[in-house]
This record gives sequence, structure tokens and C-alpha cells, in this order.
Amino acid sequence: MSLTKNDIVGLVAGILPFFLFIGGSTTQTVNGQVVNQSSLNLVALIGGAIAIIMAFIGFRTMSEREGNRSLYLGLFVVLALLGAYQVARGIGLVA
Repeated sequence: MSLTKNDIVGLVAGILPFFLFIGGSTTQTVNGQVVNQSSLNLVALIGGAIAIIMAFIGFRTMSEREGNRSLYLGLFVVLALLGAYQVARGIGLVA
């Protein structure tokens, strides 16, 4: 199994947001209790979108690849799930 440039870009875009945060967060407290909290992480949002796009491109070009197709399928599913998680993290749905 050999990784293409798109595969590597997708993996980096999906993993990088775990280590890099660019964005902002707000917390509103009333009487010492947190009543509202929101955040936006641009790196996670953009990285997740790129990972999803690279997974989609991988699915579309999987028939042209040589080797074990189930490994490629597994890679693209992981990329898509990682991208979806990062998008959710980027808009503050998951911590």
C-alpha cells in the first residue's frame, strides 16, 4: 500500500488540529455558574473539511490503485470520520 500526496494531505489536515488552535472561545458565567460557552477553531474546521475532501477523492480514485482495496477503504473511512470529528470540534460541538 503506497500513500499518494492526497492521502498524506488528508492525514495531516485531520491530525494537525489536535496540536494547533487558531480561533476563539467565549464563556458566560452568572453567579459563578457557566451558563453559555462557545468556541470556534478555524484550524479544525478547515483541516476537517480538507480531510473529508481528500477522503472523497480517495474513494473516487480507489479503482485506479493497485494493492489491497480494503486497506485503502479503511484509510478513506478513517479520513472521513476524522474530518467529520474535526469539523464538529471546529464549530464547538465537541470538546
